[in-house]
Amino acid sequence: MIARAGRLVAVVALGAALTSLACGGGGGGGGGGGGGPTAPTGVTFTSNSSTTDNSIYLVQGPGTNSSRLVLEVRTRTVNALYGAAYDVIFPSSLLSFTKATKGGFMKGSTSFQSALSSPGRLVVGQTNLGADDPESGSGILATLEFAVTSNGSGVISFDNEQAFRNGSVPQNVTFSGGNLSVRN
Repeated sequence: MIARAGRLVAVVALGAALTSLACGGGGGGGGGGGGGPTAPTGVTFTSNSSTTDNSIYLVQGPGTNSSRLVLEVRTRTVNALYGAAYDVIFPSSLLSFTKATKGGFMKGSTSFQSALSSPGRLVVGQTNLGADDPESGSGILATLEFAVTSNGSGVISFDNEQAFRNGSVPQNVTFSGGNLSVRN
């Protein structure tokens, strides 16, 4: 009988302890609210492009998500562009190149080539072929896709950039890249 009474007291004491925990004990205030705003998660590319005419620049494209970065190589108000060749330098510790596709800006018969020449260096070239007229205006030259491999930040830039008029005449075009942030 004494053992049963002892067990009953233990069960009642345990029930009371659990009830007081579940009720929260009142008070304590509203908590501190944390350490301020947090950085957004995901993949963000911020273009260094200004509103300069006669330029080729990078911008984050649709389809970018936490595991994939899509970049569009765009033209802004170029005049008589017949071809362009450039290297895209990217942080290979954060990204792995997956594919490049020709955009719709150059409408005639064109040649489009891309190759990863070394980690973090993608070589891209495209040109009209034959007697096709050069292109003027704004549009998408190419779309570049990368797999996200790690968190961090870095720069994506152009190197060895060249733009041409018909007949391989060099054209003065400004190329600009941007800044990458990966927080997953």
